[in-house]
Amino acid sequence: MSLVASARISGTTSQAVFWELMQAMAEPGTIRALPGELLDRGVAPAAWPVLALGDVDVTVNVDDVESAPLGLLIADATGARIPPLRDAWAVVLTEPRADLLARVAIGDALHPERGARVSLAVGDLDGGASTARERDLLLHLRGPGIAGERSVGVDRLDPDVAALLGRSSGTFPAGFDTWLVADSGYLVGIPRSTAIRVERPFVDQDSTAGPPPDSGGN
Repeated sequence: MSLVASARISGTTSQAVFWELMQAMAEPGTIRALPGELLDRGVAPAAWPVLALGDVDVTVNVDDVESAPLGLLIADATGARIPPLRDAWAVVLTEPRADLLARVAIGDALHPERGARVSLAVGDLDGGASTARERDLLLHLRGPGIAGERSVGVDRLDPDVAALLGRSSGTFPAGFDTWLVADSGYLVGIPRSTAIRVERPFVDQDSTAGPPPDSGGN
């Protein structure tokens, strides 16, 4: 089976992915999962949200490279077109960078639908305060769909990138909606209506330890 054929999914599977994506947005910070059958197809997990949403009316950009192999694969599999990053309705960042995210479409107050849907490739994801604190970053989320506060731990996500998500992506209702997608196929939704407080657990813990004791050697 060719990689393009592997990237094409049936209507039933596409609906299953769509359901997980929408549930992730309805309950920000909850851990959802892509259908397991997709993970053995040789396609980057972060591409599956766009592959499920993409069609001939959708514009897609991957990593701000119009000839990116993954972008060409998505275009071949779905019929989507590849515009510059600032004009794309759907964006995949396989190595999320703040300078790229700052150029993603956010729409405006009269046209919030023009804000992009962004899929970010990250490392492991964990929900719940105890396990989440073992990850590189701890995101504390508040907003619609969250009772009080919800925490999610994320590996391989730059704090500068995390600081641009949710409400920081634009002045609501402008902004972009984001899925964090792990290599394992787990995903988390962060809509533009979500407020985020970013914590770096290990740095924060070390910073409160104070200076080392004087060795007396000098």
